[in-house]
Amino acid sequence: MSPTPNSDFRFEFSLGGNGIALLRNGWSWPENNYTWAISTSSEIAMPKMEFPGDTVWEFHVAPCVKKPYRTLQRLKIYVNDFLVISCEVDRSVLVKFTLPKEVLNRVGENWVRLWHPDSLQPSTIMKSNDARDISIWLKSIVVRTACKSESLHNSSDEHSFHWEGKTEGHPSAHLGRGWAREDTPRGVRLWMVGDDSEVCLPPLSKKLTGKLSMDISPFILLPYRTVQRLSIEINGHRVDQLDLSTKRNVTILFPSALLSETEQNLVRFHHPDYIIPDDVVGNSDRREVATFLENLYIDFSRETRHDEAEADISLRDLMLRFESLGQNCEFGLVQRRAGADPLGLFRWSSTAISSILRGIKSEFKDIGAADSIVVETAPSREFMVREKTYGLFYHTWIFEGQANAEEIRARETKKLLFLARKFMTDLEDGEKVLLYKHDPRLNDAQLMELKDGIRNVSNNPILVVSIANNEPPGLVVDVGDNVYLAYMDRFAPSQNAYDFSFNCWVQICLQTVAMIEARKSGCVVPE
Repeated sequence: MSPTPNSDFRFEFSLGGNGIALLRNGWSWPENNYTWAISTSSEIAMPKMEFPGDTVWEFHVAPCVKKPYRTLQRLKIYVNDFLVISCEVDRSVLVKFTLPKEVLNRVGENWVRLWHPDSLQPSTIMKSNDARDISIWLKSIVVRTACKSESLHNSSDEHSFHWEGKTEGHPSAHLGRGWAREDTPRGVRLWMVGDDSEVCLPPLSKKLTGKLSMDISPFILLPYRTVQRLSIEINGHRVDQLDLSTKRNVTILFPSALLSETEQNLVRFHHPDYIIPDDVVGNSDRREVATFLENLYIDFSRETRHDEAEADISLRDLMLRFESLGQNCEFGLVQRRAGADPLGLFRWSSTAISSILRGIKSEFKDIGAADSIVVETAPSREFMVREKTYGLFYHTWIFEGQANAEEIRARETKKLLFLARKFMTDLEDGEKVLLYKHDPRLNDAQLMELKDGIRNVSNNPILVVSIANNEPPGLVVDVGDNVYLAYMDRFAPSQNAYDFSFNCWVQICLQTVAMIEARKSGCVVPE
């Protein structure tokens, strides 16, 4: 069966649904109406599609979450090996994207692959005999013809979104979940409802910088609610945080590095202080209202600033410019969030500056010797390695049942030798920015020790990242000799390494690269 060009094609994955026969690898078959994606990836064999142009796909999914063990599930969706969307799912949502017509297979099956690495085993976190590794519950998939305003190829202003309440505009083309329309004598109001509201924009075909502008008013009920909190994200990266008590105009810039050329670009508004009017004033209005818009403009244009390093570098390529020296694995996780997974000797490790410098001086002689490697098991059942010669302690990302301690020890001996050679080669090349995160701050003597130890063998840029005190978060300071100091708003808490301040990390990395490139070109960088 295949859809006709002018009809929607809907698959249901509940018990007895018409989508069950399409499921291939990586699924737990329907049980009590739940069809779970299991392990780290799963596949669906969609039928031949005869749509003539771009198509809109809607996946209704819900995550397996259990606080405090898991608060969200990461999800990537590929169609015929084309990555169409990457997101984080923390509740039942409709994941929507536009698929270019070139990706669709019109003569055979269309393979859909879901990547979901954060599976949970119910038996390990609650009283249950369920030992399945479950991650995402799939409810339904709808495929339909994209209207003109949803097409990825429709016009020169495909990357812009303009809506004015007085003229109404065309909001439905790009609005995702979390909106409600209200007609008033003065025009149309667009309410943000629930916890989150989303605007979905297509992949961007150029290196662009974005600008969002809106007139927004909070829903206030004194004394019950005096302020509405609002945070704004682009593709999961927070760009602003507001406390709204009255109407105001908000203008925000989106750096080009935060935008995607291969996936839809998702603008999310998070507004947790919504009110149900009926609960407060008894007017039968059960909407979860937070704020309303009188207009919303999102525009993208070619970057024109002189620091083309920021304009012409993707987020993944930006993160590959840096080599982590520790203090722990936080920056390694930041790189992974940005789609970069470089090999690095210290990327997942914690060790002291003195040990790093001793290794550089000796070119890591005797690293990985069999008698220096101790394999330990973390409470999460992950194998951890302690290398005694240079004091490294790091993740293996291998868990009990996947290997044994002797296999880990043999593997790590070879890996450490390779990573040490690679690290020394990168020092000789002199291009990587050596990033050292440290809390508390390094004192002057420690900073000098770090700089001198590296300068004995290379002139790589050095970036030392600390928590801001009186400095503005995101500030990067050039202190001379190719050394830079940067200041974060916060680091990830020890109990949740994934709760890092991604947007501040991106800001610091962008600014550092721009300053390095400006120095190379002879430009004067403001202090």
